Amino acid sequence: MKWGRLYKPDEWLALEKTYTEMMNSFDIQDADTINCLILICKTDLKMNQAIDNGDIEGFQKLSKVSESLRKSAKFTAAQNKE
Repeated sequence: MKWGRLYKPDEWLALEKTYTEMMNSFDIQDADTINCLILICKTDLKMNQAIDNGDIEGFQKLSKVSESLRKSAKFTAAQNKE
C-alpha cells in the first residue's frame, strides 16, 4: 500500500489529492522522486493536522521537514510543468 495502514479513509483521500496535484504539476519520472513525493504528502497531512490541533511547535517542525523535502526533490514553483 502506497500510504501504509495507519491512515483513515479521509486521510487517504487527502493524501491522494495532494499526490495527484503534485504529479500533475511536476515532471516526475524516477522512483526516488516518487518516494520523496509520498513523504511530502504524508508530512503535509501531519502538518495540517498539527495546525488544526493548535500544535504550533509540531507544525513548525513539520513545516521545516516539508520545505527540506521539497527543496531536495526540486518541488518548487520554478520547477513546475509549463
